Amino acid sequence: MNIFNTHRKNKKRSFSHEGKGLALIVAIALVLTTVTACGNAGQAAGIADSVSLSTESAVSAEETYSAQLVSSVIPEPVKSAPTPKVVQPIVASPRISKITVTFYGEATTSKGFTWYTDSGSQTSDVQVVERKEDLLSDFSQAIIFQGTVGKSNNSPKEVVHKAVATGLKSDTAYDYRVGDAKLNIWSEPAVFTTAPEKGSFTFIDLSDTQFADQAGANVTADTIKKALSQAGNAGFIVHNGDVVDNKSEKLWNLLLQTSKSSLINTTIMPAVGNHDVGNSTFIDHFNLDTPAAATKTGAYYSVDYSNAHFVVLNTNESSGSYKSFTDAQVDWLKSDIKAAKKAGSQWIIVVIHIGPYTVAEHSSDSNVKDTRTKIAPLFNELGVDLVLQGHDHVYERSKPIVNGAATKKTTVTERLGDRTIECMIDPKGPLYLTPGTAGTKHYYQNPKLSQSYLSLFDVAKGPYKGDPDMKNQETFMSITIDGNVLTATAYQISKTKNDGQPYMIDQFKIKKV
Repeated sequence: MNIFNTHRKNKKRSFSHEGKGLALIVAIALVLTTVTACGNAGQAAGIADSVSLSTESAVSAEETYSAQLVSSVIPEPVKSAPTPKVVQPIVASPRISKITVTFYGEATTSKGFTWYTDSGSQTSDVQVVERKEDLLSDFSQAIIFQGTVGKSNNSPKEVVHKAVATGLKSDTAYDYRVGDAKLNIWSEPAVFTTAPEKGSFTFIDLSDTQFADQAGANVTADTIKKALSQAGNAGFIVHNGDVVDNKSEKLWNLLLQTSKSSLINTTIMPAVGNHDVGNSTFIDHFNLDTPAAATKTGAYYSVDYSNAHFVVLNTNESSGSYKSFTDAQVDWLKSDIKAAKKAGSQWIIVVIHIGPYTVAEHSSDSNVKDTRTKIAPLFNELGVDLVLQGHDHVYERSKPIVNGAATKKTTVTERLGDRTIECMIDPKGPLYLTPGTAGTKHYYQNPKLSQSYLSLFDVAKGPYKGDPDMKNQETFMSITIDGNVLTATAYQISKTKNDGQPYMIDQFKIKKV
């Protein structure tokens, strides 16, 4: 019996006034004593229930009053907390492949996406949600951005999806997935981070990830993974061209599938290489904010990131004036850099596949010499600080160069951790840097180069023919810009050294005053 149901309708029982009063007093005293002794309303309620049961035969007319008194010391039932929402793990659709994330528009607030599906998917959707550490992605709260879909120029059974996320917060990590909301097919969740408005940042520079087969794709994937791990907090990857070895879609499949876990979780800034030409494959695989409508041979564009301005060129063009450029691209280069400097960019960095100053087998090519005599002087005139090159597959670093001659450097030796490092103070003229190869094709230093030409380089040491470790040397750069200081470190990966982990082979600093 419950104490709240002790009021009876039967009123035929008769007790003396004294008996009823005594029973009531006893009941109340017992309850109050119990509450005081236990200090617990729940225990008091249990004992009070027992008291009510034992006095039921003696209490009739006063039962209602007793029940009301006891109920006043019993708390309301505690409401249970709402059940937390369970976010189920997302199962990725195998129909979505070859995802790349690129800069498009303002790097602080936008991001570009590209992916492939079969032709059954005709809707392009990107879901973006601000990242919460250690929690599964909850895309029920995501912002949805819709994009475009078009035929693949290189894979007839597939379609290419492109979209741009805009209106994002700067310097913020987001979870995202791409897919088709109508079909409810989605990629696995991944992460990107928007650029900071200002402040220091680190990026990876690598080149020539090209390969011929799955074994080569594994080498490239291993290099990219170790580069991201070594840099730790790299905001993006600059790729100096020759992403693949030819236009075969099979090679794009191998690259973007084997390196998927790395590439879908970073942003790539790619330059087109001579091996990337054919069927518009380069522009199909990267969503880039290009100023020119013609992208058959690749693309050129620029990106602002913190206090640096990156200019990415296309050396697959040609004209009556240049072997590797059109007049339109050169005109754009001039106006773009001038606008960037006027807007306050402190660092100007050019990314170019076929660069003017190299030391391997391409150093004597006619198009390289043409760029050396016609475009390199323009870099100096425009105030370019650093030129990141590809194509020649060896690590090399020039001195500051103006009009084909090395300029005198002002340097100081600084300590960086447990090492010393050469710091160039306000160098006069651009530095030309080739990060070697992140793939399986390795070149040798050109033995026919003159000593006067080699004197233009601070580092130009091979590898040379006969090097037993030649085919096991992949290289990449980690570059940090912090205000007026640029610090660059070159790493090499060898299967026969340092347990296969990256080790430093060169390091330098540039300080602007």
